[in-house]
Amino acid sequence: VTNSLVGDGAHVDGKVKNCIIFRGVKIARHAELENCVVMQNVNVGDNCKLHNIIVDKNVAIRGGVTLQGSESYPVYIAKNSIV
Repeated sequence: VTNSLVGDGAHVDGKVKNCIIFRGVKIARHAELENCVVMQNVNVGDNCKLHNIIVDKNVAIRGGVTLQGSESYPVYIAKNSIV
């Protein structure tokens, strides 16, 4: 975890850089997050790569998913989604 805010109860096994991680988030091994906002109760699967993403509450991102937005226009994942 580098240059990030991580809420209590978050479980981070992957790499996180320049992110805001809310409580109750689970980030699996080999997942990479950069410039992301991840709200509470989100599960990020193994081998995921997320760059410039905003993830709303109660989202499940399955393993192997790669998502990338731009710095001026980040990608938004809606509440209660499965990706």
